[in-house]
Amino acid sequence: MTGQDVVATIEQPGSTEVAPRQAITPMEMLQIAVEKGATLDQLQKLMDLQERWEANEARKAFVAALSAFKAHPPMVRKNRRAGFESRRTGDKTEYEYATLDHVVAAITPALSANGLSHRWE
Repeated sequence: MTGQDVVATIEQPGSTEVAPRQAITPMEMLQIAVEKGATLDQLQKLMDLQERWEANEARKAFVAALSAFKAHPPMVRKNRRAGFESRRTGDKTEYEYATLDHVVAAITPALSANGLSHRWE
């Protein structure tokens, strides 16, 4: 069974023109294959195709959500100051930074608004 076996054209009512084909999902192909009595090997190949399709759809959704998040990044305020003296030259260096809890508090609402989340393992 090939993709051509399960793709049908759609005709508009009252028209002699054939509408463009709608893309058929691997899950729909799998349903049709089961109805037509496909072999276990054919079903396994369609399941593999479905898994790859879902992974690709998830990747596209993630890229879109991350792009939306980056379009309006939240402001992360620096809340700590650090400083040290160089052992070699004796020069003093100072800088400000944001602690992890402040970064998380600042970005979590913006992540959530775009369907994203964070976690540590």
